[in-house]
Amino acid sequence: MARDRAARHKPRRTNVSSRGRAFLTFAAILLIIAFVSSNRIMLLAALMLASVMVIATIVVRVRRLKLGVQRTFRPATVELGESTRVTLLVSNLATRRSAAAFWHDTLPFAPGFTPDAVLAPLDGQRGRVTRAKSIVRLSYDITPPRRGLFEIGPLAIESGDPFGLIVGSVELPETHTLVVTPRVYELPGTGLLLDAGSGSSTVTRRSSNGSEDDLMTREYRRGDALRRVHWRASARHGELMVRQEEPRSRPETRIIVDTRIDGYDRSFPFDMGGDPQESESAVFEWVVSFIASLGEHLHNAGYVVTVLETAGQQITQPGAPRGVDDAADPFLLSLAAIRLVRDLDELHAEAAAVQRSEATLAPIIAVLSAPSDITLEWVLQQRRPYEVGTAIVINCTDELADRIDGAGWNIVRITDETAISDAWSIALAVMSRG
Repeated sequence: MARDRAARHKPRRTNVSSRGRAFLTFAAILLIIAFVSSNRIMLLAALMLASVMVIATIVVRVRRLKLGVQRTFRPATVELGESTRVTLLVSNLATRRSAAAFWHDTLPFAPGFTPDAVLAPLDGQRGRVTRAKSIVRLSYDITPPRRGLFEIGPLAIESGDPFGLIVGSVELPETHTLVVTPRVYELPGTGLLLDAGSGSSTVTRRSSNGSEDDLMTREYRRGDALRRVHWRASARHGELMVRQEEPRSRPETRIIVDTRIDGYDRSFPFDMGGDPQESESAVFEWVVSFIASLGEHLHNAGYVVTVLETAGQQITQPGAPRGVDDAADPFLLSLAAIRLVRDLDELHAEAAAVQRSEATLAPIIAVLSAPSDITLEWVLQQRRPYEVGTAIVINCTDELADRIDGAGWNIVRITDETAISDAWSIALAVMSRG
């Protein structure tokens, strides 16, 4: 994406350089000596130095820079840990030649700006004709330290007088949004989940009277939709039976992620932006990357993946269609912007109302850290009878593990230092046992 940056500058600021401060200091000393000793030569010298400073200030104010800039990223959306090249097309919109200057671009993360670099003089415009030497291409590479949506800019330009006494600075205030998606790791095979969801239909055993219901049903397998349960045949056989009169649909699975701020520690070494008192959690960042990796992995394996959140819905479902201008996966784009939710009571009620529009018996995978009691209760209620629920818990306590196990869920205990691919391998091993 690119945007034309109009030359709507912030008010030009002028500052005295270190050389200019030395001039002023020397002029003040000469002025004091002149008054003390009544020395007219010293007074004249002091006035001359002061005059040079006044002339330098006038030159800097008169030689205003009138510039435009276009900023592009390549790639426009970058995965955490990768670099993107920022390209700036700076053009002189004035009719006269611009002065030599220095430039730096403003960054929303450390060190806060790019190193100062030289901006060579640019030719002026002649009517509506753009001259080749009135435009210059500048570029630099950045590697964002975290996921998120970051405003890059404004572009700051500094120019001075020929003597280097006064420095004038101006900013082109327009910014451009850089999207940094969470890192997606390659995960091992889907194991038991894939076996359960992709098998061919199998005719169930018939009763002695050869009921027509028996010809249309088979034993339930994990991943079957609840709407296909044949309750009369289930009652007759004493186990859950599903209709098989229509072709087997794609296997389904649900992922639950805790997005409530009270479910995580907030010991993160940097501010994510916005409220300066609100910083995200290192554990939550691990969870976001895990959800990104797992959602992409299962979707690519042929699953219909539904992501539920314990607060208001922020995540676009895996496999959602891309817009005409979207270069990145909408699922990953939504994870780039996801934040922990602070307004707990209101958004929890909303989450409870959106549990799922269509009940299924798909396997459930919940990713938690330190959920509050109300959050844990809501998560545990998402597992219906005959469903398999697996909770992946980061830094789990014994008390929390007992509550999850007592509710009939599988539990996978890991730490925030566990590699994401290893965490999924452990989860597969646990699910295969039960």
